[in-house]
Amino acid sequence: MRTGPRSPEKREIGWDRLERQVLEELRAGERRNLGLLLDRYGEELMGYLTAILGRRESAEDCFQETWIKVMDRIHRFKPGSAFAPWLFRIGRNHAYDRLRRRSRWRWVGLGPAEPDRPEREITAPVDVGREVVARETAEALLAQLDPAQREMLWMRYYQELSYEEIANLCGMPVGTVKSRVSRAMKRLAALRDKTGA
Repeated sequence: MRTGPRSPEKREIGWDRLERQVLEELRAGERRNLGLLLDRYGEELMGYLTAILGRRESAEDCFQETWIKVMDRIHRFKPGSAFAPWLFRIGRNHAYDRLRRRSRWRWVGLGPAEPDRPEREITAPVDVGREVVARETAEALLAQLDPAQREMLWMRYYQELSYEEIANLCGMPVGTVKSRVSRAMKRLAALRDKTGA
């Protein structure tokens, strides 16, 4: 999985060595360098969880709980394995657990749930009007998709992962990933046409 800032190959080799060292320290109970992993993967993990859960508030809770699970399970991490897919799989599993719990509570009849509306975080763009409209339209349409569809589109088009990378991360066949991305795109197009966006 492509994660963290794109940097020259020499820096990546240095990072790989540092990451292995930090992971060894974590397995030994030393947490002083955990911040390096948070800096490296935090922003992408937060975006990924927001894509699944649809709400930044829920994603922030899930983000914290994911790192807690990472620390609890670090002894299960196989040295020499890639850390990013392991981290993102823990986050993904936790996000879907949250969604199942949320829908179970709705089913029990605690009343109607608030609609999931992602918060809009817009930085000051050069062409404010055009970017705001495009971003708000995309967010509004994506918010209407189910979590699995948002997840597939986020990985494929926001993170530009290959179908093979997505299949590896999600633990599913490449053909399933392709069909899910295709269905999500068709659903997004139908929503766009319906709203006239």
